[in-house]
Amino acid sequence: MKKEEIKFFSLMSDTTFKYLFKNQKTRFFFDDLILYYTGIDISEFDLIDNEISSGNQLVSYQLDTLLVNKKKDFIINIELNRENEDYTELRNRRYLHTLAGTSKDSSYQDKRVVIQLNFNGFKSKNSRDISRETFQLHDIENDILLDDFIIYNVFIPKEINLCYNKDIKKKLELFQCTSYEEMKEVVENNKELMSIMDEIERLNKEKYFGGLYNAEEEHRKMEETARLYGIEEGKVIGIEEGKVIGIEEGKTIGLEEKSKEIAKKLLKENMSLEKISEITDLSIEELEKLSK
Repeated sequence: MKKEEIKFFSLMSDTTFKYLFKNQKTRFFFDDLILYYTGIDISEFDLIDNEISSGNQLVSYQLDTLLVNKKKDFIINIELNRENEDYTELRNRRYLHTLAGTSKDSSYQDKRVVIQLNFNGFKSKNSRDISRETFQLHDIENDILLDDFIIYNVFIPKEINLCYNKDIKKKLELFQCTSYEEMKEVVENNKELMSIMDEIERLNKEKYFGGLYNAEEEHRKMEETARLYGIEEGKVIGIEEGKVIGIEEGKTIGLEEKSKEIAKKLLKENMSLEKISEITDLSIEELEKLSK
């Protein structure tokens, strides 16, 4: 009898994060991390996707990771970044600006507080010695440092080496694990961390969660393929507004063409049109034409 394959669910996955955050038995893991790096107690914060879910559970888990307080005037955006790409920082900052919005007047009143916490699975491009960095908006003309718009970057590989808090260090090491064997070595006899590992291992038996995780991985691979499509002989041809465009023998090859190629493969796997549309950004009408 063929042994059932055990799939590893990484902590660097938004799907895993949201599941563990919603689980009262494991939420402490993220509460502690956010308090340590931002000084904010999020015990009264909720995941905002509980309120804006489209009704499709699969889509619900793939919305952005936003934590909001009861008054809805304080938002924390958690980003789990695996790749060290230029577009990643640009995308995150643009998104933060969108969340923050604009104040109603020059006094910066009536503006929601937005904080972004980036857990990066790579070292800083600017300096390999940096384990953490913080950014805030500064009104140079009025010499005002805005406290309602802050970015915290945690570069996990470097932070692990420099962090003095043993509990936090252990949690960061779990983010870097790529197998359950590695997790067991990190967890050792720590009962709290053991509860995280046990819950992740238990998820292997849930086909629904596996589908969510696989969908996220497929979407990530599609984005990665699209980026690589604009690279020829190690040189990036062009990046414009997040769309990668490559040039081959005088012919422009766009992201849409690559999306169609991926969509055809997913259609053969009998994935729903709605899900393929979400992954590739192609319309249902376009997918129906491809399916024929």
